[in-house]
Amino acid sequence: MFHSFLMMILVVFSGFWAMYAVFLPILKKYMQKFEIKFYMLPFLYILLLYSLAVSVIFFWIDRTDFIVSLSLWRAFLPLLLCAVIYAVSLLWGGIALKITVVAAISTMVLSYPVDAGFAYLPMNPMVTKVLLIAFFSVFCLGYPLMNSTVHTFTVPSVVTLFGVCLLNLFGGAPMYSALCAAFLAGLLLAYMAPNFYNEKLVFEDGACVGTAFLICSILLLQLGEFSFPSCVIFTSVFAAELLVALWNKFSVNHGGTLLENTFYYKAAQIRTAYVLSLDILKISAISLFFGCFQMSAVNTYSVFIISVLITMWLNSSIAKNRGKQSIREINRDFVDEVKQNISETKEALKKIQERHDNED
Repeated sequence: MFHSFLMMILVVFSGFWAMYAVFLPILKKYMQKFEIKFYMLPFLYILLLYSLAVSVIFFWIDRTDFIVSLSLWRAFLPLLLCAVIYAVSLLWGGIALKITVVAAISTMVLSYPVDAGFAYLPMNPMVTKVLLIAFFSVFCLGYPLMNSTVHTFTVPSVVTLFGVCLLNLFGGAPMYSALCAAFLAGLLLAYMAPNFYNEKLVFEDGACVGTAFLICSILLLQLGEFSFPSCVIFTSVFAAELLVALWNKFSVNHGGTLLENTFYYKAAQIRTAYVLSLDILKISAISLFFGCFQMSAVNTYSVFIISVLITMWLNSSIAKNRGKQSIREINRDFVDEVKQNISETKEALKKIQERHDNED
């Protein structure tokens, strides 16, 4: 375990310094004229460096710890698909990007075996794959809602990747997956570092989608490794923010983008970069705990639901400028807000019904 830990630390720092060395000169050039040119886009370098790292890791690491053997196709297909997704986002975006992402996720899921190592209850393989395609398509296409600031995007992403590293230390994920996750985490940390206090060159929506796709490709490697339910739990922060954004957009605020209806968007308006990052790190760490606990849990569904609900509860506390609160105060405020939202929704539905009755 200690040897694996050292290797992961080394790979994280390798990713950090490789990206930092490439990104810092580009950032300095941007700061001279404040003009963004194509070669300045940070995700280009993340994808390039990550592709080089995957090539080295694939041929360097002994991959016999996979239950379902890792083929060359499964290792490098995500890199090609990610490049296509990012190119489409730059050239067209919109509906073309959505179609491309769904097609890319479908290609990956259909090419990956769902065998005995798939830890969820057995069901028809095609039904399973359709559900996986739907889950990861929503994850990729919805991930830009995490991009309120560099911190709200990067911190949960890095924690998700570190979750895969933890699984390896506990014997739940292959070393190849852990090293890929560690290197990508290092790249994202290097992207965040110069943007921490003063955001300069930040991710556009296509870069957010591309990053989410790379994270998906690592999580999908665990489909046949019995650790996939834990990987799903590591995405709890995104799931919580998506549910809150949908609820606020369609039931409370009746408008705005999904990003503007998240707790993290509100938190970014009232908290400093350091405090915001620390708060999100603490909340995201909850998903690590539940993900590791899932490895010894019998039920493969309930832990994810509990993790999402607790994440929503904690996220609600940082979206309000109320200073330090006890757990009891956070819980009381969260319950009061849920009751208020339900009351407002009932009132709105009642008015709609009354209007409908009057028209009849």
